[in-house]
Amino acid sequence: MQVKIDMLLIYRNTAKTFYAASIFFEILNQFGQLQPDIETKQKYARWKAAEIRKALKEGWSPECGPPGGDKDLSVPSGSPTDTYVCFLT
Repeated sequence: MQVKIDMLLIYRNTAKTFYAASIFFEILNQFGQLQPDIETKQKYARWKAAEIRKALKEGWSPECGPPGGDKDLSVPSGSPTDTYVCFLT
């Protein structure tokens, strides 16, 4: 039981971190147009925060990595292409 509560806290904190990163990138946008790779990171941070929050609400474990759970970092254009972080359960 304690392990499950700990994992929920980790997921919640991870979602908050991704959300904070997306806000940070939005602030950077106030100083001028973001480079395409930074925009991609912002979109990924926003998407990942939303995915983790949805997983917590619906009771399932969020997947590591990019959309679709691909472990291959050569994802299609328009998808985030940076390094991915995940807590293993």
